[in-house]
Amino acid sequence: MLAGSLRLRASEPAPAVPSGLLDDLNQRFSTRKIVIEAPRQFTLFRRLRSMLETPAFGMAAAIILVLAIAGPTLRQMGGGDSHSFRGTPGSVEAPVRIVLIDGPAELPNFLKSSTDIEPGSLISVGDYGAAMSLEGPKVILDFKHSIIRSHSENGEVVYSDTIPESLAMLADAISEAVLHL
Repeated sequence: MLAGSLRLRASEPAPAVPSGLLDDLNQRFSTRKIVIEAPRQFTLFRRLRSMLETPAFGMAAAIILVLAIAGPTLRQMGGGDSHSFRGTPGSVEAPVRIVLIDGPAELPNFLKSSTDIEPGSLISVGDYGAAMSLEGPKVILDFKHSIIRSHSENGEVVYSDTIPESLAMLADAISEAVLHL
């Protein structure tokens, strides 16, 4: 076919094929045998390295690093409620007692259900003298006189205010009194 393509006219004989051309064509275009090799076994180190080289892993590692550094920092900067019964960290060393004098019957249960006040800190007493005999810092709610007072460990009044008329506002008033200790 190659010899026939080089003739210009039908009466003209075809030129001779160069001697090394057929060998060269056979070498270039002959089918080769494909040898299937067994896949190489990757070591654990090689697999770990290839995983670390992927961009997705780099992004995930960066996010985890940022969260590991920023998470505790954000929690320390104000993640808690500063107006809770517990006050600010380190503000009160001794446990604060919430003393109720002549309070409504449902008040202890209402305050125990509040998330701001610890149930073990509530004490009901009959009069102001009994409340003052308790040791440590305390918040006294005197419903006879509608007064809420914070007393330091030595008995000094550090905060005084009127008791709110709404029970819903009472937990906030107690928290405010504890903050002044």
